[in-house]
Amino acid sequence: MSITQILLVGLGGAIGALLRFGCMTLCSRFKFIPLATIVANGLGSFSLALVLYLDLDKFYLLVLAVGISSSLSTLSSLCNDLYSLLTDKAYIRAIIYLYLNICISFMGISFALSCIDTKKIL
Repeated sequence: MSITQILLVGLGGAIGALLRFGCMTLCSRFKFIPLATIVANGLGSFSLALVLYLDLDKFYLLVLAVGISSSLSTLSSLCNDLYSLLTDKAYIRAIIYLYLNICISFMGISFALSCIDTKKIL
């Protein structure tokens, strides 16, 4: 691991963290479920699938996949939000939240793959 690689991942991570913060800011008024995590995970899934299936250079993988996509979408936020909903006994909201997280993330992946020439993949 070189200093350049470390800096590239750090740069991507900073960008991803800022994007996550933007999602949190834009979605802060929505109180029914933690919408920011759903949006961030959907965007992270979309960007990660897009980057991985485009067969990019290692430079771009470090910045876009390891850095941006990984810091944008996190399982820890999903689990923390879900735990909060469950401890508040908001069971229906917890089910909706988990379902939407999974569905939106899969939709992000599906949309990314539909944007790419799938003949290269198959």
